Amino acid sequence: MPSTSIISLRAFPRQYGVHLAEIRSICVSPELQHRGAGTLLIDALLAEAEHHHVSCVCLFTLIPSFFSRFDFRVVTREAIPDKLYKDCLLCPKLHACDEIAMVRGELPKTAILGKVPVEVPLVKLGA
Repeated sequence: MPSTSIISLRAFPRQYGVHLAEIRSICVSPELQHRGAGTLLIDALLAEAEHHHVSCVCLFTLIPSFFSRFDFRVVTREAIPDKLYKDCLLCPKLHACDEIAMVRGELPKTAILGKVPVEVPLVKLGA
């Protein structure tokens, strides 16, 4: 493998406070999958969250089986109100989301960006 190859990308850009941070945009080059690169990425991101004393880390994924190995558990998106108010309510897939919400740690009891519980607006079908 040339030294200029990108093994993986990671993103931990959004920290809502010590109560919540989000892992986003995890990607491992296909030829390097199943070799431990994803595990190294997640371990590094969780260490970063711990360094910042974050009590809950969330993510949205299409592969929950991978993240469950790191003690992430499936929750409703409404259980993560800051994420919901920041991204989901503006997403064109709001009512047809194909991603699974997961968290690791204690769910936040407060929200910075909106009220709890979250109220997801309904849309009239066929209008």
